[in-house]
Amino acid sequence: MNTTTTTPTATTKPTYGFILSTDSITVTLRGKTVTVRKEHLNYTDLVMAISRSASDDEIASLMTPTASITTWAALSGAKVSLENGVLTINGRVFDEPVLVDRLTYALTNKLPADALVNFAANIALNPSASARKDAFRYIEAHNLPLTMDGCFLGYKGVCADFWSRHGNTSIVPLRGHVDEQGRLFNAPGQILTLDRGDVDDKSGNHCSTGLHVGSRVYATDWAAGGKVVIVKVNPRDVVTIPTDSVAKLRCCEYEVVAECEADLPDKFAKVSRSTISCMAGDFVAENQAADDLRAAYVKPALDPDEVRAAVERIAVTDPDALAEFLGQYEEEDEDDDDDS
Repeated sequence: MNTTTTTPTATTKPTYGFILSTDSITVTLRGKTVTVRKEHLNYTDLVMAISRSASDDEIASLMTPTASITTWAALSGAKVSLENGVLTINGRVFDEPVLVDRLTYALTNKLPADALVNFAANIALNPSASARKDAFRYIEAHNLPLTMDGCFLGYKGVCADFWSRHGNTSIVPLRGHVDEQGRLFNAPGQILTLDRGDVDDKSGNHCSTGLHVGSRVYATDWAAGGKVVIVKVNPRDVVTIPTDSVAKLRCCEYEVVAECEADLPDKFAKVSRSTISCMAGDFVAENQAADDLRAAYVKPALDPDEVRAAVERIAVTDPDALAEFLGQYEEEDEDDDDDS
């Protein structure tokens, strides 16, 4: 009787490490660490492969971005290349992970990428490192559309006659109409330009000099019964994005392309979390002040006087109280922006 003995085959255990978050997975293998976001074409395959303890070779292949392109951006003529997850513009590496992720996703899924390519070329011309880093994140967070020439569309609240709500007589615009109060005229067709040096580039200065552009909800709050206009901004002209929660940025030039004709639903006319935050500054809310703020917040119409009166009653005793109070409305405000 012949007996066949089967020798167990040695298997190589995976050597990679990983950590999974709500929007990405980070994998370390063979001395290389790569973060793959949910939007990437390989994300699902990579997660599934790790769940079945796939080999190091398979994981390594999924860690490598598959999109590769070299093209020339319209208008600027800049050479834009994306190779193995590295974005270069005219030979210079552009290290902005979110923008690289979006370009990779568009290219690997054969989606139109001209707007993103042109945006990358334009933002590379911005002399501010912080603006190059933060501009696309801000634009995406507030759902501001990109144009095919690589600019983006934002919103601005102005008076009913298209003049800005406030003026600054100490700054003379390079282009645009200005009145004796230093206010700027924002009618459709106007191009407004400031010397970049006249725009405050310190992100810690929340309300300061410059041309302000924001989300639609923010602009509607700021208009306070006036008009909301749509403005076109080249990302090279973004100067700073304030670090407070107000959904605005400062730039040195924009073109007013249209009046925003469609009214927002009534729920968007309330006092926004960002408006309260701007008025409240670094103060904190005592119980009664918080109640007053909350009451003003949920009113169907904007009532800045009530909010201001409530803010004046805020005490400086507990630095975390106001942040906790405002945090109750963060998710609701984000939904407002998504629906606007």
